[in-house]
Amino acid sequence: MINASLTGHMVFTTVHTDNALDTIVRMLSMGVEPYLFAPVVSLICSQRLVRRVCPHCMKIEKALSFEEDELKIILADIARVRPDLNIPFPEGLVKAV
Repeated sequence: MINASLTGHMVFTTVHTDNALDTIVRMLSMGVEPYLFAPVVSLICSQRLVRRVCPHCMKIEKALSFEEDELKIILADIARVRPDLNIPFPEGLVKAV
C-alpha cells in the first residue's frame, strides 16, 4: 500500500485506529519500513488525524492520569513492535488555551 502510493498510484484504503499515535503503531505492525515513515507522518497529517495547536496559544501541562496510562500503552506497543526505537515519555502535553 505505501509503496504503491509512493509510485504515484492512487490508493483507496482506510486505517482503523482511534487516534494519530495508534496509526504509527498500526503501520509498524503492518511492517512499514523505517525509511517510509516520513510519508506515513504526512499521511497522518494530510488526513487531519493530528490536531494542530497555535504556537502562540499553547501551553504545556502535566498529563492527566488517564492520558499517562494511554501514552504508556501506546509507547509499550511501539516498543514491542520496534524495540530499536527509544521514544522517551513526554514530560508534558501541549494543550490549547
